[in-house]
Amino acid sequence: MTDDQLRNFCFENNIYIAGGYALGKRFSDHYAQGNDIDLFCENKDEYNDIIAKFYKLTKVSPHKTDRANIFIVDDIMYQFIIPNDEEFIKHGKPKDTIKSFDLSACQIAMIPTAVDWTFIYTLEFKFSIENNIAKIINYGSSPLVLIYRLIKYAKKGFGYDPYDILKLMQIWRNNNLQNCYEQENAFIGLINSGGK
Repeated sequence: MTDDQLRNFCFENNIYIAGGYALGKRFSDHYAQGNDIDLFCENKDEYNDIIAKFYKLTKVSPHKTDRANIFIVDDIMYQFIIPNDEEFIKHGKPKDTIKSFDLSACQIAMIPTAVDWTFIYTLEFKFSIENNIAKIINYGSSPLVLIYRLIKYAKKGFGYDPYDILKLMQIWRNNNLQNCYEQENAFIGLINSGGK
């Protein structure tokens, strides 16, 4: 699927893209563009129709998880995030969605127009780009999921505020995770190595 095909599909169906793919698209000279695309619809009543339209367009059957309908097309993962009021991610307007993301470095959205993409982002995202530091905004998700995401963004070149890491480790300890000290040391080593 070409960028124009994706943009046209999103434009015609009132869909926007948010997160790491938008980061890589907007700042491709600094951050690699990912191979997973998180797509959001503003109107949850249209979600099932959008999934059917994407299937018709790509001829690829989706894999459904509790979080998304996922299509793999030409080695790119298109994740249509399921609107769910109980999730940590808010759905609806792009500005509300990106404000609910856990890391400041992914608080960016691509909104399609008839001819191009428009980008919006939070002030925290701007700070992240200017200082190459990803702040933890939302500690509400699973500590292990958040750690996976921290590692993912460390590999993109972002550093972290030591206070954020200490707070995460305290949450980790409070959750009585097995072998938390070994995992903390491994995590600290990975962060200090820049994710390499």
